[in-house]
Amino acid sequence: MPEGFYAIPELSERPQAFHEKRLDMIAADQMPFALPLDKRGLLVVHVMPLNALLFGAHNATVPDLLETPNLLKPPVPTVSGYDHAHAAKPTFEGVLTRYTSGTTNAGYVQASRNGIVEGVAIRAATISHGDRQGKMWPMVTSRDLEKRIVGAVLAYSEKLERAGFHPPLAIFTAMLNAQEAILYSDDLGHDPTPFGRVRMSFTPVVANEFLKDPEACAQLLCRAFDQIANAGGLDASPTFAEDGTWTLAAEMEGHRPVA
Repeated sequence: MPEGFYAIPELSERPQAFHEKRLDMIAADQMPFALPLDKRGLLVVHVMPLNALLFGAHNATVPDLLETPNLLKPPVPTVSGYDHAHAAKPTFEGVLTRYTSGTTNAGYVQASRNGIVEGVAIRAATISHGDRQGKMWPMVTSRDLEKRIVGAVLAYSEKLERAGFHPPLAIFTAMLNAQEAILYSDDLGHDPTPFGRVRMSFTPVVANEFLKDPEACAQLLCRAFDQIANAGGLDASPTFAEDGTWTLAAEMEGHRPVA
């Protein structure tokens, strides 16, 4: 994180405080759409211009925010069945989109006029694991979770660029209500341990330019990904190769800026 981020309290503290306040509200079920707060947890991504909360900062129009609505997709699971989008609609804050899986709300994205984009999705844990006593534990996979986060950050970054905002961008990620979830590992010697925390807000980062490449985005977020892995009992994220490259980048080659 650049030193200047900490040198100006208004820039460093306000986005962090906003993120934490929003987590309070989401945990209290104060969301635009009710999402199931079950033991599989919620995934939260915030992307915003660093100066979004300062007086006189750029504000977009609702038509600007309504363009390319496919960029306003919550970080829903990468498996099929969570991609039924409802039309984006204007709100007092800006623009709101909703995604469903069958009759269940799967997530939403709220894009505010000041450039704050909030994406929330269900099922941080997408699979289950049975222990020797026969108990089933919700399981998070780094592969799924990191791809969801990178995809959301790239999309929201592009949306902000198209709406006339400017970097640097503050990026926050968190999981809520996933305290009983465990982290999947290919390591046979890994002893799965539940996260054990109702709320996990991961290392925030600042992007000094708009993010367009999955590899560059993952490298920026690597400390947050490592922290997720640490919470699950691993030394580091298992998705980075020995040379430091993110092994999932090729799977996201389909991510291209919208024409």
